[in-house]
Amino acid sequence: RAALLIRELEEQGVPFEEIVEKLEVFKTQMRTYFVLETLDALRKNGRLTGLQAFFATTLNIKPVMGADKGVIIKLDQARGLARMCAIAVKAAGDTAEKTAVIAHCNNHARAEQVRDELLKLAPFKEIVITETAGVATVYAGDGGIVLAI
Repeated sequence: RAALLIRELEEQGVPFEEIVEKLEVFKTQMRTYFVLETLDALRKNGRLTGLQAFFATTLNIKPVMGADKGVIIKLDQARGLARMCAIAVKAAGDTAEKTAVIAHCNNHARAEQVRDELLKLAPFKEIVITETAGVATVYAGDGGIVLAI
């Protein structure tokens, strides 16, 4: 989302210093949510205990995760992406002028499901679907979905 904002501001001819100021405000307002197919990465890095990961995997529970000042937190315990979308849309407020970015790890069809669910809940200026890259791919794991609004 930050890269899209920078591009938009640059295309509008906004001076560099003002872009930096707007990004500082933006980073305090942007929210990130994710649902992972497997919780192994979170277990391995100590964000979930082995027992929590075991029960979540055994019961096919996909916790809705998010971030609070850079710390990964569990927002809800659900069995699908619809709950993640509902939480995200509620927290976003008026979405008509906002862009949502959906990143997926080897699961474009699942990303499209998230897009469709978001559009059922609220209008968006734009919804971008992209693939995860770098460290996000490691944490998301195969099939993982990350949503930023």
